[in-house]
Amino acid sequence: MDRVLGEVTRGRPGGDDIALLALRAEIPDPTRFHVRLPAVPSSLPMLRHTLRRWMEAAQTNDEDAYEILVACCEACSNVIEHAYGAADGDVEVRGHMTEHEVEMTVRDWGRWRPPRGMNRGRGLRLIEELMRHVTVTPRPDGTTVHMQRTRRQVTT
Repeated sequence: MDRVLGEVTRGRPGGDDIALLALRAEIPDPTRFHVRLPAVPSSLPMLRHTLRRWMEAAQTNDEDAYEILVACCEACSNVIEHAYGAADGDVEVRGHMTEHEVEMTVRDWGRWRPPRGMNRGRGLRLIEELMRHVTVTPRPDGTTVHMQRTRRQVTT
């Protein structure tokens, strides 16, 4: 603590109060994942970080982890771009991991909007290529994307 305080105050007069907050990161539950974030582009790095930590805790192999991460972030990007228009809203990501399978759900509380233009809808096709089974359920109170796939074995 003294070393950290010394780094923070180096070269500054000591007239102000300083508060130091120490946190210990918890090891995620390797079977369950849940996060709810504002549906804005700046939430994507936090989502990627927390998903990676969860998949590391679940000993997910690198190829699976990459594909799950891309699929989830693409689904969240779709929420950010399409679900709320100019209004504020959230995106929720839930995951369940077993030894042989992973299920991910991305949910919003916005309004379903059909793709605009001819060159749209590629994100959903990408998600479908990366995950074995994908369902999109639009409802009046939001849209849910449910994704499942089999896990490859971790090689040591």
